[in-house]
Amino acid sequence: MLEAPAIEGTIETFTFSDEEARKIRRGAFLPLFLIVPLAAMYGLDPSKSQPTHFLITFLIGVVCAAVVVSISWHAAKGRIVEFSRTSATIGDGKLVLASGMGQSELDLGTVSSVAVQQKKEIVRSVIVKFADGRRVVLQGYADMNALLEALRLNVPNGVVESE
Repeated sequence: MLEAPAIEGTIETFTFSDEEARKIRRGAFLPLFLIVPLAAMYGLDPSKSQPTHFLITFLIGVVCAAVVVSISWHAAKGRIVEFSRTSATIGDGKLVLASGMGQSELDLGTVSSVAVQQKKEIVRSVIVKFADGRRVVLQGYADMNALLEALRLNVPNGVVESE
């Protein structure tokens, strides 16, 4: 895993959570649960009473589902690998985002607003808007509540809003 460079002072580094990786893996199999039942319902249509019709329709649905799931699984694995190389470091008024493609250092002193999306007191995502129009969405990190607290300590007062 690529670590963000050290910044002097109080620093907190956040990495991609295992729970988010599980969600991505589960999402890869969603097409399977949509395509196969639809093929079975179409194949069991009473107006088409031939058993071979059901078998052919069902097999075509299974093959389509297998192709779609394999493509989804490959994409999910790529996302998980990329996200596992991602880290966010917050400290001394800076936000450093490091990934396999490089790193970005953003000055938290220029933040115009921070929007927090919560569900049942759990922070789901944090959207940081800068004065120059840039926007950074932070989601999927292991401890989003701690990430929000670190942002509150490093951004100007009054810009953190909860939704």
